[in-house]
Amino acid sequence: MSESTPNSTSDVRFDVVGIGNALVDVIAHASDGFLSEYDLVKGSMTLIETDRAVELYGALTGAVEMSGGSAANTMCGVASFGGTAAYIGKVDDDDLGQVFGHDMRAVGVDFDVPAAESGPSTARCLILVTPDAQRTMSTYLGVSSLLEPDDVVPATVERASLLLCEGYLWDVDIAKDAIRTAMRYASDAGNKVSLTLSDSFCVDRHREEFLELIAGPVDIVFANDDQANRIWLNNGDGSFADSGQTLGARSSQAVAVGDFDGDGDLDLTFANRDQVNTLWTNDGSASFTRAGQTSVARRTMGISAGDLDGDGDLDLMLSNDGQDDFVLLNDGIGTFTQTDQAIGVGRSHASVLADLDRDGDLDVAIAGDGDGDTIWLNDGDARFTQTAQNIGLGHSRAIDAGDIDGDGDIDVVLGNHTGANSAWLNDGSGTFTDSGGRFGDETTEGLILVDIDGDRDLGLVVANDGGGNRHYSDI
Repeated sequence: MSESTPNSTSDVRFDVVGIGNALVDVIAHASDGFLSEYDLVKGSMTLIETDRAVELYGALTGAVEMSGGSAANTMCGVASFGGTAAYIGKVDDDDLGQVFGHDMRAVGVDFDVPAAESGPSTARCLILVTPDAQRTMSTYLGVSSLLEPDDVVPATVERASLLLCEGYLWDVDIAKDAIRTAMRYASDAGNKVSLTLSDSFCVDRHREEFLELIAGPVDIVFANDDQANRIWLNNGDGSFADSGQTLGARSSQAVAVGDFDGDGDLDLTFANRDQVNTLWTNDGSASFTRAGQTSVARRTMGISAGDLDGDGDLDLMLSNDGQDDFVLLNDGIGTFTQTDQAIGVGRSHASVLADLDRDGDLDVAIAGDGDGDTIWLNDGDARFTQTAQNIGLGHSRAIDAGDIDGDGDIDVVLGNHTGANSAWLNDGSGTFTDSGGRFGDETTEGLILVDIDGDRDLGLVVANDGGGNRHYSDI
């Protein structure tokens, strides 16, 4: 019989061992008034200190407490599917620390890191859920970020097939040392090492170190689509070079480009499906800095930029799936204020801004994804009135505007997710007639009107989900 190796079947005790921030989720229902009373921004995630954590925790009623944290939740998932898992994280010897340990062991996850007897208390994420189902999170990292190399038991790591390391833990030097120690134990035992990048801001803070880890001990990298928003710079010959930046928030659906802060260069604002929408300002060299959030909205699917109130700067129109669309007015330096008008039908995927009635201001046409494609005319001060007309053929998810028929006014094309795409001709007053043309039926997600063949009229380029992308030179 051959001699057993450290990661042979007979010696492996765990399928996966995770290392990360050990925290307790404290979930409670709250009113908008509660958020206002405690100066909380709806839909945001804010890191807080001890006094604030104690204040908010003491104000909650009817809260549910359960163990949490990225890597800890993953270990619970492994156990729930019948796998064997262990967890390395730091809690205090307090009530929440006992909750964490109890919850992990109750689902079958091995957790035997001794609780701290002094220092900060157990980490917690206070999650307030308002009646509109928005989550507002305040996170206190406490003792979790003070994990030390001595907390990493060699035998636990060596007897697992895979080590999962949480990127969130990389913000504190002593915790970095703990992760590197765990990686060394796993590699020396011949086991696999994985790293989760956690979120785009984690990547922004630690990109070079993460790249070193990926080039070194890390075998597997877990990343979400929010870590995939990137800037690619044109070399001038049609080839592109990765700038090395990662931008945005989780599940970005669309981006608008324009000089939002009035400094003469092009900035970016992202529409995000599950988190706040964000503005990134350009320093002039295509290096971007997050300037803050443009709005809090659930499931923003599209974003359009234009001067809606006639003051010379770029405002924003947000298309939301599950709540009304709305307008954000820019103060000229990239700070946005939401108007009090609800626009749209509650299930929008995209919009286009254009002067549809020839009165000199920008109107809005909305792709409604099954709830009607609608036209909203601007009074010049960013106040909109819906016309009586619904256009489109059904589940529209993309829209663009341009003079299709050469008569000097702005027409509209709609991309349909369940049927043919269509063109609608404007009579100059914002009233539209179906042209009768149909352009593909391959579950369209995006389209653009552009004279791509140089014949001085607009063609249509269509991006399809499930079918080939198409160019229509004559529509």
